[in-house]
Amino acid sequence: DQQSEILARLVALDRIAAQKDPATQTDQLMSDASAWATVLLDEGKAEQARKVIAEIPPDQRWSANWLGPAIRLAQADGTLPQMVAQWRAAGSHAPNPQSVRSVAATLSKPAKDIVMAWVYEQALATRDFSAPSFLGLAAIHLDSGDVPGAMQLLQRMVLVSSDQYADMDSAASLLEERHRPAVGVGHGRIPELRRAAAVGEPRLAGDRPAADAADEVRLQLDGRE
Repeated sequence: DQQSEILARLVALDRIAAQKDPATQTDQLMSDASAWATVLLDEGKAEQARKVIAEIPPDQRWSANWLGPAIRLAQADGTLPQMVAQWRAAGSHAPNPQSVRSVAATLSKPAKDIVMAWVYEQALATRDFSAPSFLGLAAIHLDSGDVPGAMQLLQRMVLVSSDQYADMDSAASLLEERHRPAVGVGHGRIPELRRAAAVGEPRLAGDRPAADAADEVRLQLDGRE
């Protein structure tokens, strides 16, 4: 409590200084006010943090200074999905994905998945076809139970990969970690989202030794099964 009270007094002084010299003092006010909102959230004072953030112009709330407190408040309010929907609609005015990624490390798993799904989607939309973007987004789809969506991402990853065998290994490992069905990912370049398991065939990658399961998924990804 003492820390938030100290910052409250500091922000009050900053406001006086900014009124006298807005050109040089406004940045300091924004920095200290952001720190105040962050400490209030740390202390569980979401209502007070909301009042601090409400005083900030809307066009600044996604800036580097304010993104962290804004996301954490949305997590506390349960309004994070709506915030991310606003990012999707904002186009080039959306927050910096790297800034969002930094904040994500401080969130709960459900909240982290919501914001990181947007980060990965942004990477793919800007043609960053590196495996981590596909795998990260596929993992989020798997954790939410969207197996077809995850498999589509893994298919696409392999199709654009510059190192298909390494990325097949990564896809197999992801499926094994999540104990998800080792469904087919295509033959040749024609996607095949699912195939029925043969009679007596294990349906999960984790139902057989890891090496065998990985080989199976690699064959499915490579289209040679």
